[in-house]
Amino acid sequence: MRWLAATGVTIALVLTALPCSAQSGRRIPTRRTSPPPPAAPAPTEPATTPAAETPAPPPVRDDEKIAVSTAKYLSVFSIRPDVCDAVVAACARELGESSIARPLPSGDLTRKQAIDLSKRNTEGYVLWFQFSIDGVEDDPMAVSRNSDPLLVATYVLYEPSTAKIRTQGRYYFSSYDSYSRGGPSVGGVNRGSRGLTPTETGLKIAANVLGALEKDLLPRP
Repeated sequence: MRWLAATGVTIALVLTALPCSAQSGRRIPTRRTSPPPPAAPAPTEPATTPAAETPAPPPVRDDEKIAVSTAKYLSVFSIRPDVCDAVVAACARELGESSIARPLPSGDLTRKQAIDLSKRNTEGYVLWFQFSIDGVEDDPMAVSRNSDPLLVATYVLYEPSTAKIRTQGRYYFSSYDSYSRGGPSVGGVNRGSRGLTPTETGLKIAANVLGALEKDLLPRP
């Protein structure tokens, strides 16, 4: 009898558990997640307006430049005049292309004549060139034994009214091409056999003169 009672209890428990298994076998619905928020747009840089170009200053008029009279003197007659003229011309051209000086040719003058000219000038300077041969005395009739002598260009810049020396110096140059030796190297392309070419000499003198004159310029509005 006890066995029957236990069996009945077991059957009852099995019957009771059947609905629970059926209920637990149902599919559990999946949870729907909301989509992620849209990404924030990347910050944009503000548009920059191009800076206005500064207008170029008006060109300097010739009457606003400092007048510089150029004069030369050949201390030795055997020096070729066209070579000396090439030095003066290169210097005057460089002065004229600047915004500082206005060259004025004054021809051939001795040192005393150049000083007297600067004393008569109330505003303009006098740039005096003296050409000589290295190693040869300043005798007009002296002749160099060298077919290609080393020439010397001495320059002095005299101030107006007082004839005080603002700047001075000298450069050594050669009048002949180092390759052909057939004529004066006045183009400034080929370097002479010794020293500078005439054009290079004139450009260096002009640079020194312009540097000495810069402090005389008044600031322009």
